[in-house]
Amino acid sequence: MSANSTEGEIRDEVPPTPASTAGASNASPSPQQQPQQREDIRFDPRRIMSALVFHACEEGKVEEVSPSSIRGTLRRLVRQKISAIVSRERWAAMTNPQRLEWLLKVSRTIFEASPEGYGILSERAAAAGRK
Repeated sequence: MSANSTEGEIRDEVPPTPASTAGASNASPSPQQQPQQREDIRFDPRRIMSALVFHACEEGKVEEVSPSSIRGTLRRLVRQKISAIVSRERWAAMTNPQRLEWLLKVSRTIFEASPEGYGILSERAAAAGRK
């Protein structure tokens, strides 16, 4: 994966699609462009958060994630304009634990399971400063 970042967006490396033919500016996207759009999965801050919570619970790491850590992490993702794009092919090739790790990496988030059995999300840099 190559992290090409613009406004916090992280994208898997994909080849560029051919430009549409001249004079077709009012036409719908060419068939060559449409498959590329269907092959990408786009994660805005809310979708990143939903996927993080889903995969943390799905893996049996916790039964639930702290609502306050969800709210705080979502606020940070929105404020920092963090989003991510991954190809459907790459996403399908990942296992659920790999998906969770990828989501944590692109969102600059760490996940910790509390002794009480719930998950806590926090910013990676902030967590590193506490140690």
